[in-house]
Amino acid sequence: MGHAPRWRLDAEVTARLTAAPRDWFEAERRSLLAAVRLAAANGLDDLAWELAACQVPYFDQVTLYDDWRRCHEHALSAVRAAGNRRGEAVLLRGLGQIDIYWDDFGRAARNFARSRELCREIGDKRGEAWAVAGLGTLGRLLGRYEEAVAHYLAALRAFAGMDERHLEAQIHNSIGMIRLTQGRPDEA
Repeated sequence: MGHAPRWRLDAEVTARLTAAPRDWFEAERRSLLAAVRLAAANGLDDLAWELAACQVPYFDQVTLYDDWRRCHEHALSAVRAAGNRRGEAVLLRGLGQIDIYWDDFGRAARNFARSRELCREIGDKRGEAWAVAGLGTLGRLLGRYEEAVAHYLAALRAFAGMDERHLEAQIHNSIGMIRLTQGRPDEA
């Protein structure tokens, strides 16, 4: 998380929104995109990147990749103008994921690598591990299996003790898929 202001919703509103979060996102999608653009245009870099990043699970689930890219690119301009390396790192990871979906693997590699570099600079171990996992996915998709496994293992080491069990499970699954593809079922 960044440093954008937070407001607490009352329990009734929270209950209504969490009962049907997808409905809320669908109803508010255009407003959220406009809010990111407005925040970015007015130099509210933390607000822009945090609003952009919090929409990723929704964008991913319903395959709104054009909205995802536009949202991230608007926020990216704001964080770069402000020198906000944390926001830039988060947004580049998101853009790297879209690049993978669109088979733009060179761009994905650049985005994940830059995100990893920025995370190292600011001491964000979790963010760095996420970026390295993204590089692992990229290697797996390109058939660079040993490179992918090396990235995945580095991400697993980094995630140790961070309570990221779901991501650890996904990484183990990816390594298992690679080993099966390589005809190494015992390792898988």
